[in-house]
Amino acid sequence: MDYKDSSKLQYFLFKNFPDSLGCNLIVKSTTLFNTLEIEIAIIGGSHYFFVKNNFVEVLTCSEIDEKQQKSLMKVSSFNNFELSQKFETFEYQIKIENIKMTKEKFYKSEKNIIASQNTLIHCFADNSAITALEIKQIDKTLTFETLHTYPETYNIVKSVTSLFLSI
Repeated sequence: MDYKDSSKLQYFLFKNFPDSLGCNLIVKSTTLFNTLEIEIAIIGGSHYFFVKNNFVEVLTCSEIDEKQQKSLMKVSSFNNFELSQKFETFEYQIKIENIKMTKEKFYKSEKNIIASQNTLIHCFADNSAITALEIKQIDKTLTFETLHTYPETYNIVKSVTSLFLSI
């Protein structure tokens, strides 16, 4: 698996949780948002955001066998990607941005990520890449922000997923 290149990152939206994500589960957390059960996790290839009985969002550098689980959407090439979708009791929105930096700015940003109050964070020993997940709730909005660092190319992929309650 090539985690060193953000161009390998893919976005998937599934109706049900896939049988296999093609990588290891590193750390996960669960929360309740109104009546929605939410699970967030850092996986070997990136992250997932699971709203039980609704959908699962997966960003990964790993290959997912779509023969076993057909995705509602797959995006393999993105920069400043946005998607909104309405569900029965909420609206789902995701924005993904690939931020290219100078070497100095990249390492300063990495230090800030490590020092911040993230819900979940994992530093990959093989190449010092970091995945950080933070979840925030304000009134009827739940926001899940992820940062994935790529030290070899000095860029950070930032995704912001939001759920807006409609009830």
